[in-house]
Amino acid sequence: QVIGPTPGVVGSIEAVEAIKLITGVGELLTNKLLIIDLKRHEFAVLKLSVSEECRC
Repeated sequence: QVIGPTPGVVGSIEAVEAIKLITGVGELLTNKLLIIDLKRHEFAVLKLSVSEECRC
């Protein structure tokens, strides 16, 4: 079950990331995972490390 405004909130965050990428303004979420808990109104960012063994 999806809470009504959830897709809009996530879409807005994605749009802001695209604008930051195009304009070069602000810090991108590159190599980071954004965790959104809309029920508790909490956001968390986890830094991800790149594996040396990964070929992607």
